[in-house]
Amino acid sequence: MKKMIVSVLTLVMFGVVAAAPLAAQDEASAEGGERTAKVQKHAASSGMWTFKAETLSGTISMVSADQKLLVVDAGGVAYDFRVSGTTGITSHGHPLLTGGKLEGLTGKQVSIKFVATRTGDVAKSIEVQ
Repeated sequence: MKKMIVSVLTLVMFGVVAAAPLAAQDEASAEGGERTAKVQKHAASSGMWTFKAETLSGTISMVSADQKLLVVDAGGVAYDFRVSGTTGITSHGHPLLTGGKLEGLTGKQVSIKFVATRTGDVAKSIEVQ
């Protein structure tokens, strides 16, 4: 009987010793997932993946109100910009209400403040001279 109790206790101890590292591994992987979420949250809040606004001056060569697209020729290179509802469009300091009003300004000088993104350049403000 005594041998049987010793054998059972030995098996239980081996089971505990073998299970402890597995439990610690699961806990570490859960902390790793939490840490990854914290890093992603910090990156989003710190502007880590945002792009800096740039300015370009040139001549309007094409406007497509349907596609919300503005093409500007600057130094022989054509740049295309997406125009959104939040894009501020002014002409000589006076606001233009819609991008459709840009269609009549083909050939005019323009200064564009834009943000380069992975999906293309997005115009933040357009000043027509």
